[in-house]
Amino acid sequence: MKRYINVLICIVFSLFICSCAASDESAAARTSGYSQSTVDDVLNEKMAEEDSESIPESTPSPEASKSEETVSVLEAEREAMTHDGIDVDLTVLSSSMVYAEVYNMMTVPDQYVGKIIKMQGIYDTMYDDSTDKQYYFCIIQDATACCAQGIEFVLQDESAYPDPQETVTVIGRFETYMEGENMYCTLKDAKIM
Repeated sequence: MKRYINVLICIVFSLFICSCAASDESAAARTSGYSQSTVDDVLNEKMAEEDSESIPESTPSPEASKSEETVSVLEAEREAMTHDGIDVDLTVLSSSMVYAEVYNMMTVPDQYVGKIIKMQGIYDTMYDDSTDKQYYFCIIQDATACCAQGIEFVLQDESAYPDPQETVTVIGRFETYMEGENMYCTLKDAKIM
């Protein structure tokens, strides 16, 4: 079990390091999608590697039961995200898992399009001179508060935007859109709870 937890910790920290490398303020706030392995893909790959190295089934090992426990914990956490009409509830996950899931949303947005997302973070806004538009974000920080990912959202009621730097809980439908040659992610028809 410790080996699986260590592998999971290494993967999550690798994701943090990779995502912290973005220096462009606009790119950090509005990340375009590109093809890359998902967190689930990497976890499944590592677990498959370790399963192929394990002792044959005729000789049960403590490692095998620990592997099943790890899978059960990950599946339970994934199932907990789906309830009350919300497909992905980031408010019920640990801070490390929230950051990893948001990173996944930014890198493989097609897996989330049309899903109802619930998240909590710091509200902020940004005006972009090149598009002459105002953008609204829910900023989610990682466990160490060194890096942040912002998910753009558009409220149903345009007059309901809070003051910047307030902690907000936002629920909305995940969509992507193109601006120029770049794809961006947003929560449409969002509500602040």
